[in-house]
Amino acid sequence: MRGACTLVVKDEKILMVKEFKGWNLITETANDINGETLQGTAVRGVLEESGYAVELIGYLGDVDTVYKGEGLTIAIFLARLKSGEERKIREVGVERAEFMTAAEIWAIPQDELRFPELVPLVLERWQTKKSLPLDWIIEIPRIGKY
Repeated sequence: MRGACTLVVKDEKILMVKEFKGWNLITETANDINGETLQGTAVRGVLEESGYAVELIGYLGDVDTVYKGEGLTIAIFLARLKSGEERKIREVGVERAEFMTAAEIWAIPQDELRFPELVPLVLERWQTKKSLPLDWIIEIPRIGKY
C-alpha cells in the first residue's frame, strides 16, 4: 500500500486533525485502483479531512510502516494553503481541523496521537529544514492485477 502525509503550514502553524482515534497530521492512503499519484493523494487528503485546498511545495521523504496488517509506504509532503476559506470536512471520523504551533503539537501526550511515531518524525524533518523539491518523487509503477 501507498499513502501520503501532508504537513500544511500557515504562519508557522501546522494543520492537525482531531480524529476519533486521536490527533493526527493529515494522512491518506492512495487510491491505487484509480491510479492516483502520491501528490494527488496528499492534496485530496487535505481537502477531505480539513476542507482546505492546498498546493504542495516540498517533499520530506518517505517512511515505511504497517497499517491494517499490510506494509505501507508513506510519502511526506509540505504544503501551503491555496485557498484561505475553510470548507466542510468530508471525512468520516474527523471531528475538527486546527492549526497548532510545533510546541503545542510536541506537548500532545503520545496516547492522544493516532500515529505517535509519525508525528514527531515529520515535525523533526520540517523543523530541521529537510524539505526536498517535489521532482524528487518517483511514482512507484503498479503492475499486475490489483
